[in-house]
Parts: sequence; structure tokens; C-alpha cells
Amino acid sequence: SLLVNYAYQREASTEFFDDRAGFARDFTWRCRGDSPRHRVNHALSWELPVGHGRWLLKNAAKPVDLALGGWQLTTTNRWYSGRILQFNQNLIVSGNPKLDNPTRGRWFDTSLFAALPAGTTNDPANTVRKNPWTYDGLVGPGTSQTDVTLSKAFRLSERFKLEVRVESYNVFNNLNWDNPVVDFTNANFGKVISKRPGYIG
Repeated sequence: SLLVNYAYQREASTEFFDDRAGFARDFTWRCRGDSPRHRVNHALSWELPVGHGRWLLKNAAKPVDLALGGWQLTTTNRWYSGRILQFNQNLIVSGNPKLDNPTRGRWFDTSLFAALPAGTTNDPANTVRKNPWTYDGLVGPGTSQTDVTLSKAFRLSERFKLEVRVESYNVFNNLNWDNPVVDFTNANFGKVISKRPGYIG
């Protein structure tokens, strides 16, 4: 048996772009949320064709059938697209920093970012936000994890049975990375430097 599902999520809210927009009560739509936009999950269950009445070893002796027959293999996989990167600092950005082939050492084009000119607190250049919160197509690393279970049930009586299970989580030992650093003042700005914490279920 095979089960596959896909989910699409797009979350947005209206917020004030800056202090001036707040004073004017001028709302702006903002894509947000820490959830990935695309999610694909699958679950596959396969009764292995080994043992009495099956394709392989169908005439096997009872001890052999007891040891090798009747096993079921189950795999589950979760693949999630990257999460939207959000820049909350007031910066000057010359275009969309999205790269076609990002790497952990350069996830987006940091050369397009610049600090606002120095000035007093009354300088309009320091009070008007120059960059959007998000950029089209600019998301963090995707995540993927595959788990495998091998199980077999032994009938002990009419009422009771014993199930043996061998489980392996993240069987391919896939390393899921966290979002890159988006703090302009950090020396690792634009780099992916840490693993994504926790389980991705």
C-alpha cells in the first residue's frame, strides 16, 4: 500500500511597514510564518514475499518460515521546502538577493545589502525603511527525512500476539540545515552555520 499527500501553505498578514505607515494607519501585506510552503509526505507498506504461501521460500520448513516469513517493511518520508527568509532590519538593498545556486557559505547575495547612511535620529534616511521583509523565491534550506520499520507479528494464541519491530529513524543520515544568518551585523551574514533543531515531523 502507498499513501502520498501534498500540502501547500501560504500565510500573510497586514502590518505597518514602518513608523510613518503606523502613524498614517497604512497597512501592508507581509508574507510570514515559520512553516514551509510545500510539504510532501509518503508512507509505503510492503509485505515481503518470503515464506509459506509467498513467492520466495513458499515450501520452506516451519523453523525457516518462522524466522524469515511474514515480515512487513514500512517506509515514511517527509520532504519540506525551505522556510521564507525574513529581514527585519532597516537596510538598503539593491535588488533581489536570491541566488540561482546557493551554497552554505553564500546562501544569498550579501553584496546587495548596505547599512543606512549615518545621521541623526531626525534624518529621514534613518527613519524610512529601504528594504522589504521578504524577497520572491528566497527561502532557507529544505528538509527531508526517511524512516524505515521492519516488523513481524507472531500469533501466540487466539487472543494474544507478539510483534517484533526494528525501526530506523533518518535512515539515510540526512543532515537538515537551519536558515542562514539574516542579521546584517553578524559576521556570518548570509551563511548557513547550524543544523535545524528538533524533529521535522
